[in-house]
Parts: sequence; C-alpha cells; structure tokens
Amino acid sequence: MPKIQIQRQHALPFEEAKKNVQALVEHVQDRFPSLVSRIYWSPDGRVANVEGSAFRGTFALTDGEVTGVIDLSWFARPFLPRIQREIESTLEHYFGPN
Repeated sequence: MPKIQIQRQHALPFEEAKKNVQALVEHVQDRFPSLVSRIYWSPDGRVANVEGSAFRGTFALTDGEVTGVIDLSWFARPFLPRIQREIESTLEHYFGPN
C-alpha cells in the first residue's frame, strides 16, 4: 500500500495540541465523509486510528510533535498528492508552518 508519512514539530501546550489533533481528524472526516468510516481514540487522546474504505491511518501526539501514517489502498493511489496536500495544509493551519 502507498503511504503518507507526516511529522510536525510544535511548541503548543499539550491540551491545546490535543484539541488541534482532534480538530485535524474531524476535518479529515468532514472533508472526506464517504471515505472515513471509523475513528478510534486512545483513552488519553494521544492517538487516533482512522479507518475508511480506501485507507487506514494513525495520528499520534507527543509533547513536541504530531505524527501520522496513512496507508492508502491501490485504488486511492491516484489521490495521494491531493490527500497529502490537504493534510499538510490542515497541519499548518492548526500547528503553524513546519
């Protein structure tokens, strides 16, 4: 499966960064509602596992970094650049430039 890997440093307080990651995941769900079928959050809110019809991914938060790995099905491969741009743009909106 083709992968998108993201990594973004941040200097936000943990609770603010956590809210921003939650908003990022909700944005992905709102932007691609027909593709996102499930979102599972860890009890501490540091990790979100997202599943859909053409992908599966994980977003994780530490005190100074946001990471994400998204595995796309071969069917979704042509959309990889668009999806990556959307995620990078949303990360920049919530966490500032890289």
